[in-house]
Amino acid sequence: VVLRSIKRVVNWANQQGYLDIDPLKGMQIPAYERREVCLSRDEFETMLRYVDKDWFRRLCMVAFETGCRPQELTRVEARHFDAANSRWVFPVNESKGKRQPRVIYLTPAAEKITRDLVEQHPDGPLFCNAAGRPLKQPTIASAFRRIRVLMGRDALQRQGIGRNEAVKQELLARGDQRSLEVVSTDQRRSLFNAAAAKLIPKYCLYSLRHSFATNALQSGLDGLTVAILLGHRDPSMLA
Repeated sequence: VVLRSIKRVVNWANQQGYLDIDPLKGMQIPAYERREVCLSRDEFETMLRYVDKDWFRRLCMVAFETGCRPQELTRVEARHFDAANSRWVFPVNESKGKRQPRVIYLTPAAEKITRDLVEQHPDGPLFCNAAGRPLKQPTIASAFRRIRVLMGRDALQRQGIGRNEAVKQELLARGDQRSLEVVSTDQRRSLFNAAAAKLIPKYCLYSLRHSFATNALQSGLDGLTVAILLGHRDPSMLA
């Protein structure tokens, strides 16, 4: 994502005539990592047990319940809430592709969260952090990383691997020949967290969106309906 953003800026500078030579010409951009993580209802409930922030719990629950896009979660406001029909409606000029309104249908759990947030935030984005500020991607990513670390620590404990042993294994995995005695306390903490996180899949909001689609299909819902609920124009992307 970072490399693509940089290339976009450089391309704009070239088009405006600010650069004589394109310094990134011919540079290959790595392909996006495939997001293969999908959670069952039980796995999602297990993940939620490690969530210690109310704003993040609500965010994850609505993502899992509705299958909406991450950017829809961070942009939805009280004015998008159609309470009479239990749904969010983004007008054409605010929807992806800007071809038709985006309708997101709410389960009872997602509707309750929405109603509570509408009361708290009648203006501006509904989903905010503990300080009441609109959510940004780094904040959400940090919350998911914390979950991976906490879940990973428990996984290490179940395997009978102590903190020092986990740090040693992480040092070896990195080809670091230092002994444990010369590693600072902060470095040990970082290495331990890294070792713990490796045991847990990389969760993100798109994982919850994909989980919604997978669980809906496995429950017997037809592909066209699932595609419509996801906001796709046809089932080809879902397939």
